Amino acid sequence: MPNGYPEQWIHILGNRIRRVHVKDFRNDIGNIRGFVSLFRGDVNWDVVLRALYDNGYNEYLTAEIPSGTIYASTTC
Repeated sequence: MPNGYPEQWIHILGNRIRRVHVKDFRNDIGNIRGFVSLFRGDVNWDVVLRALYDNGYNEYLTAEIPSGTIYASTTC
């Protein structure tokens, strides 16, 4: 996120995107310690997922999540 919002990069990279590895990040920390558990950071997941959908991405998302963490799924 220091180099642009994920949804911007999705539109820039377009159909060159083959697979997506997701993390979350807190801008107020702004360094390597800014990476946090999914949905605990500043990534606007609704916008990111919509951008992927609009771009035609129809593959898996690989997420870094701590073991034992349960997340509810979301749909576009």
